[in-house]
Amino acid sequence: MTESLKILIIVLLIFIVFIRKVFRTLTRSINGKMRTPKIEALHRMIVMVNRLNNFSIPLLPLDSSSIGSNAWFSGYVDSDGNFEIIKDPPIGGILTN
Repeated sequence: MTESLKILIIVLLIFIVFIRKVFRTLTRSINGKMRTPKIEALHRMIVMVNRLNNFSIPLLPLDSSSIGSNAWFSGYVDSDGNFEIIKDPPIGGILTN
């Protein structure tokens, strides 16, 4: 294995760890603060990520607090955003369910 390939692998592993931390932080920031049925999509994503990554992110219910106490970001994603996770097929293989 060449030195440049080793460096690339290390950088990719660091990137994967970083993305996982960002995902957990973002999910914790909006989980439980949504007010519409889009929470079902968030819950499906959390269940899948918990299963694939051995996380234990809880599924929080819809926010029923006063509208003035809810974070602006959650409202933005709730109305205009979406959640999508794409799993790439293994190298040289075919992704199956």
